[in-house]
Amino acid sequence: MVDPLEHMARRAEGDPRFLAPALVHYARGEGLDDRDLARALGCPPGDLATLRLCRMPAADPAGFRKDVDRLAARFGLNAGALAEVVRRWQNLQRLRGGGPAGRFLAARDAPRPEEGGPPAGEAP
Repeated sequence: MVDPLEHMARRAEGDPRFLAPALVHYARGEGLDDRDLARALGCPPGDLATLRLCRMPAADPAGFRKDVDRLAARFGLNAGALAEVVRRWQNLQRLRGGGPAGRFLAARDAPRPEEGGPPAGEAP
């Protein structure tokens, strides 16, 4: 039987309001299973489901630090490790959201002149 808390945590992986997507992205990127992820964060593996369901820390520096410190205290986490996981996720979301780097990446997807698009530097 599937643990209901674990089931909810897995469903939260697609919701950026929760820590779940940041933790999943970090674990996949580093090649970590749950046991290794828990070790990297400094918590017991059994706490990961509850941690995944916690609210994402605020983006502003003061709120971010307060939220990370609160989570670290509650779960006995390494605050620096959690901050790294969350900042990596937040930066990725900014890039995907169309910030300057996001526009640059999208520009590379434009058709090349030999593919029927306008020459480089010209408007379509």
